[in-house]
Formats: sequence, structure tokens, C-alpha cells
Amino acid sequence: MLDIKFLRENPEAVKENIITEDEKDELLSIAKSTFYPKRNYAQTLNSSKLDDDTKDRLVTFIRFCEDIKKEDAKSLIRYITHVIE
Repeated sequence: MLDIKFLRENPEAVKENIITEDEKDELLSIAKSTFYPKRNYAQTLNSSKLDDDTKDRLVTFIRFCEDIKKEDAKSLIRYITHVIE
């Protein structure tokens, strides 16, 4: 599943010259126009105009970034655990 929040709020890929601001905007546009259960990185990247080298660098970059959804879920579990104890 693609995390739009990651693309929107994480300017690091642009700061590190992996993608341009225009490329980031294109990816966001593709992701926003895709029904969320069908939204994923492969589909979004394949629908984009990014060249293969840029796609590969972006995938590598994403793999080493913090997973926002995963961290949010962990935080929620810790909170629930605290509340029920």
C-alpha cells in the first residue's frame, strides 16, 4: 500500500535529488486518482513518466525510510496497552 502522507510530507526524496518537485507532484496526482485499495508503489511508479533509473533510486530510498503507517500502528498498540493495564 502506498502512503500518500509519505510522499506529501517527506521532502527528503526531493532534497536528495532523487526526484524533482514536479515528479513528486506527478506521483501524488497518480496516487490520489487511484482508488485506495488498489494504490501501491508499483502501480504508481508504472503509471508515472519517471525513467527506470529514477524509479530504481526512489524504490531504494523508500525501502530505507521510516514506515509511517507502521510506526503509527506501533504507537497505537502501545497506547492501548497502557490504557488496559
